[in-house]
Amino acid sequence: MSGLWWRLLGVKSLDPSDPQVEFAFAHPMAAWVWVCLGLVVALVAGWGYWRLVGRRWPRVTLGVVRALVLGLVLVLIAGPQLEKRVERVEKDWVVVLADRSASMQIQDSLSNDGSLESRDAELRRALAGAGAMIEQLKQTREVAIFGFDSGVRELPSRIEQGTLAIDLGEASGSKTSLGRTLEQVSSRMASRPLAGVILLSDGRSTDSFGRGATRSFEARRVPIYPVEIGGKEPLTDDAIARVDAPTAAFVQDLVPVSVEIQRHAQSEMGTNGPGAGARVELIDTTTGDVLDSADVSAGDLASGRHRLTLTAKPGGTGRASWSVRIVSGSRDLSESNNTRDVRLELIDRPIRVLVIDGTPRWEYRYIKNLVLRESSIRSTCMILASGKRFIQEGTDPIEFVPRSPEDWAPFDAVVLGNFRPGQMSEEQLESLKMYVAERGGGLMFIGGEGAMPDAWRETALADLMPFVLGDGPGGLGTLSTWTSGVVMDPAPAAERLGVLHLGDTAGEGWPEFLNDGSSSWAVLRWAQRIETSQLKPTAETLAYARVPDSVDGERVPLVATMRFGAGRVVYVGTDEIWRLRYARGEALPERFYLPLIRMLAREGLGRAGKPAIMELSAEQVVSDEPVRVLVRVLDQALLSRRLGTIPVRAVKKGSGEPAGDVELVPESDGATESLSSVYSGRLVLTEPGEYTIVTRDPALAAAGVSAEMLVVAPDDEMRVPQTDHQTLETIAKATGGKVIKPSDIASIAPLLPNREVRTLGLSEVETLWDKPGIWTILLLLLVVEWIGRRLVRLA
Repeated sequence: MSGLWWRLLGVKSLDPSDPQVEFAFAHPMAAWVWVCLGLVVALVAGWGYWRLVGRRWPRVTLGVVRALVLGLVLVLIAGPQLEKRVERVEKDWVVVLADRSASMQIQDSLSNDGSLESRDAELRRALAGAGAMIEQLKQTREVAIFGFDSGVRELPSRIEQGTLAIDLGEASGSKTSLGRTLEQVSSRMASRPLAGVILLSDGRSTDSFGRGATRSFEARRVPIYPVEIGGKEPLTDDAIARVDAPTAAFVQDLVPVSVEIQRHAQSEMGTNGPGAGARVELIDTTTGDVLDSADVSAGDLASGRHRLTLTAKPGGTGRASWSVRIVSGSRDLSESNNTRDVRLELIDRPIRVLVIDGTPRWEYRYIKNLVLRESSIRSTCMILASGKRFIQEGTDPIEFVPRSPEDWAPFDAVVLGNFRPGQMSEEQLESLKMYVAERGGGLMFIGGEGAMPDAWRETALADLMPFVLGDGPGGLGTLSTWTSGVVMDPAPAAERLGVLHLGDTAGEGWPEFLNDGSSSWAVLRWAQRIETSQLKPTAETLAYARVPDSVDGERVPLVATMRFGAGRVVYVGTDEIWRLRYARGEALPERFYLPLIRMLAREGLGRAGKPAIMELSAEQVVSDEPVRVLVRVLDQALLSRRLGTIPVRAVKKGSGEPAGDVELVPESDGATESLSSVYSGRLVLTEPGEYTIVTRDPALAAAGVSAEMLVVAPDDEMRVPQTDHQTLETIAKATGGKVIKPSDIASIAPLLPNREVRTLGLSEVETLWDKPGIWTILLLLLVVEWIGRRLVRLA
């Protein structure tokens, strides 16, 4: 009925039955004004009919009609109208931030089946689980999804088969700036009601994160809900830093593979525990067989770097494909640096050995029988007599003692015993020196009374001996001998080179009973005393001599080795290794000499030995941070050139452009006359990238002496790739949020406050004073009054 009434009045645009539609005046007046006007209208209408002559009730009725007319005129003057108040509701916003930096590629997250997966995979799985929640939020709120690393960018999303799909892209940002990211989000949402931020990140940030980053969120009372991505416990990162192996070997040879492993420190994460140990394996990649393995304790890895040697006997011929692998005892931060390939060329032929001595002493007899007995060796054994005559034994007789490098070339190794150099001509000695230096031949000296090495002090082979005789700057003196029996102890270099493994098993490198001086057969009755100060700079000690049960525990070199040119030499300072036969028969002397002969013979196969090695103080440095470059010269022939400096250049991979040069200078040990085998200098690179450090010395460059280095930006988060969940907890606590597990991300929806904003807009108005129905009512009232006056015969 009321709707019909309003339609009769002419109301069209607004529905008076709508609760939001109200009756109002264009010129509203206070209630007391309306009361006063009502009294005035009543008085005017009553006064107009009070003094007229006529019956009372008609006059009263007409007075009421006049009052209604006057009242309606006053209402029309006030501007009656219908108003509909328009209320605008602005939805609040929820921001989802997904970390897209490179640290998300690290595999330290646990998947549902307990295996390791990347942080990015965990983040994607968490967002997939939150798809239903995000769709539910979109019904009542605005949801913005951003990716971030050094800055913020919007991530497109769509609905595919009823499921929310977000184009995350590749996680490849070089750094994460959490502080800058939150500041950019706050700036973008400054004029919008923000209900909360869902932050999916590992917490690692390269900028200094402080209260300033969250101050705007605290002021606006906007909670941040971090979702912890990545493993909570910091992981160690075991890596293979260096692998040294020969490039060629004989079939059934015992090939040493020296491995240096590195455990990256975790001090920046605040944890210094040693963690678990690791296992290093040498694998035949063709068959998958484990050729050798060694366990490394957590204590050995705690220092950062640890060196060990794996050995294996290759079978078959041609090219062998091996690899070294680290199997960490605990979860490893990155497995990309856990393997390193080893390429090896196998030669299937006997080793050719020439043994020369001056008398048939016991040591000569045992070496001769050893090489005769060994099926993998073809031998020529001879005793040089006076008048340069020789008595010959062995499997391959020769017509004369070699006189030129070509005559020495058929032999892989030469063993020189205790005879005087006058038994050979200067031409023969010079050609033997060239055989070692240029053709990579192996040479072994076995000391003896009277002749070796004292008589050789002025010969061409004096340069090949790993020590200097005498204290004078140019002269050679006499090598002293021990006054009592000694026992041998192996040196670390023997383990690295894979020699002096006299134990019955592979794990028993040096039997304990050989150190027991109470056994007379283990004591060497005669041995030369080589002082450590007499060793040449490039020489390495393979075994020490010491007096059993000595109080001071003095040890001096007994067996030493040295590179010379392309070859290698070994000096054995005793001729009583044969005494070890009393312990295990021929086994111990065989295990002593055969690996040494094989090592010498192996050098000439592929010229595997490098004349020098390059070492860096760090393989990964920050740009503009100096790194120490060290070149250690191993070749005595190269050292004899007396290099003033070694020029070194850094070349950027990919472009091949030079990025920096430095001159390495010799490190002085305080002795002005001695030659230094170590050259060092500091190199500074400013541009991030991968570099190869090479030498510009022709001899070293041709031998491939180089090193690899990675230069990273100061803000590269991969320098410390561990998670930083403590920062996420700080963000949550500062903003009144809560740290959420990835599996519980759907629980965030009920925690988000309602921050929608309701505002009144411009009202819709429909005026009533100009409606025909209103004026019709006014006209009807006037007509009623006029007709009434006529009926009662009033003027």
